Amino acid sequence: MKNRLPLRAALLALSLPLFPASSVRADDSTIAPAPPRWLWTANLPGGTVKVHVQRIISVSFSRYTVEGGFRVTELVVDTYGNNSIRIYAVENGVEASSPNGMAKTAVGALQDKVEAAANHAAAAVGGGDTLSDLTSTMVMKKYPEATHAHTVEYRVSKPKEVYDIYRSADSAWESGQGGTYTTESGPLVIQ
Repeated sequence: MKNRLPLRAALLALSLPLFPASSVRADDSTIAPAPPRWLWTANLPGGTVKVHVQRIISVSFSRYTVEGGFRVTELVVDTYGNNSIRIYAVENGVEASSPNGMAKTAVGALQDKVEAAANHAAAAVGGGDTLSDLTSTMVMKKYPEATHAHTVEYRVSKPKEVYDIYRSADSAWESGQGGTYTTESGPLVIQ
């Protein structure tokens, strides 16, 4: 048997690229990486959530009224593992249920006065933010009654946003293809 080492070396040399890799590679810093096809991402005012679509076991959407007359619109994404993802919006129940009623007018007038006072206080301590900016996307909990172990919670300002996020998560789950959803107010940015 003849020595085939020179033949193997020649074949290896022919298989190498003709140009150095650095001369044909684009600047990596200008190319945004494509999201993996199996990853669903939601960019929310309170943060970002990423879920492997094959780990999702249920996606649910519901509306209900809680004590105090507040109406909640809620999405829950359950996954294999320890955590559930809960995204919700809260509306004043009187405002949501009586579009032209006397109750709405009275509640609206009172809310305007309370909000004006609260905005003044928020501006004094919050660097110019309004109370609505500070609370409309902040998760509210009453400890220990409302503590949900293994639940990652996000709050958005509008029920329609919850429904849009639900459609995005449900589509990703059913198709097995990831995607990205970003709320109107955009993702949380910490400066």
